[in-house]
Amino acid sequence: MTTYNDIVEKAIKEGLTDPESCELSHFLRSELHEDYIERIDLKGAIRNVLTVKREIPDVEASMDYNPFSKVRVMDFYTKKNSFTPKMLPKFLSNIEGILEKQITATVNNYIHKNRALINGVKDGMQKANLSVIDSDEIFNSLRDQIFMESWEIVQSQNIPTYRDILWAVLRFYIKDQYYFDIDHHVSKTHNFFGVRLKNGIDLLNNQIESAIIENTNLDRVHELKQLQRSTKKTFNGTTIACLSRITVYDYSKAPDKRKVTDIDALVLKFNSENVILEIHESKNTKKSFLEAKKDLKNKFVQVLNSNSSGYQIREVKNFGAKIVINHKSVF
Repeated sequence: MTTYNDIVEKAIKEGLTDPESCELSHFLRSELHEDYIERIDLKGAIRNVLTVKREIPDVEASMDYNPFSKVRVMDFYTKKNSFTPKMLPKFLSNIEGILEKQITATVNNYIHKNRALINGVKDGMQKANLSVIDSDEIFNSLRDQIFMESWEIVQSQNIPTYRDILWAVLRFYIKDQYYFDIDHHVSKTHNFFGVRLKNGIDLLNNQIESAIIENTNLDRVHELKQLQRSTKKTFNGTTIACLSRITVYDYSKAPDKRKVTDIDALVLKFNSENVILEIHESKNTKKSFLEAKKDLKNKFVQVLNSNSSGYQIREVKNFGAKIVINHKSVF
């Protein structure tokens, strides 16, 4: 019979759990200050984050709140033994639904913070006995300014989670032994990533255009124009892209042999029915497709794991080639 002392002794020697028996794989973390989240109680916040499981029981989520930093942390997981790539479209769409609520909350919180200013301006206009036309012009100008300021906050605080979604999906498709990082980004005219939201708001293509204008390296311009060809195509959903080159490493090797390959451009498109990941290789040569295809086959395909089964290498005419991983929803 196992006694309490036996349990304590085993815990001291071996620990209480076996990390190898964990059934969950961490997929994504979102950390937001309380100014950029819904102002609901903890119970409501947990209920909200668990909506990620709608129609897809093979995922999990957790939420934590730090009362000192006032930061709420949301973590999303997949179940190792049952989650499949065909569940990814619904999973990402459910996550995006949660993020959209936080974006709306950021705007509402900022308007609420400026409520005293809005009311003060209203009172001032009434006391000044302004005409209806003048009052409307002043109020509309104030409203537009507050909304613009709130949208700038959304872009700096909420939108970066979309970048993390891009990294999470890339990680989902490559072997565990490989790591990746973007090339050093120093530009002040454009970000290294962008997103076009499913409601049509485009925070991506202007960034690519700025990058093309700024670059003096003709090969890099060629790569960015290949990226642009993909992101400008109509897609009924969300598009996220990385504008910087991405280097893939194998840290199990000696330092001088760690670099495995690189990605000229990375594009993710998704909605509730489909997930498409594009890994671009550009060649500014006469035989751009053949040379790019050869590079992808010899260097990048080895990096992919079994989740990427069914991938295709397609031509991007006059630019190069791309690996396309396309999974349609099982739901």
